[in-house]
Amino acid sequence: MLELPVTLAAMIQCFEWNVVDSSDAVKIKGNAARPLDMTERPGLTAPRFHELVCAPVPRPALDSLQL
Repeated sequence: MLELPVTLAAMIQCFEWNVVDSSDAVKIKGNAARPLDMTERPGLTAPRFHELVCAPVPRPALDSLQL
């Protein structure tokens, strides 16, 4: 059971996440795009009407950054 938090933390730390607009498969980068649609559809667990789809983009290695 401990693998899930470690895996999730590694994915958050090692990748930038871009939202992919599922209607026309266009990558949306940053906050300049339209806001996410959080409309719910009927169901017991309050599922979203439009699913959130993200594409991982690897972060640059820390040793290659010029600080």
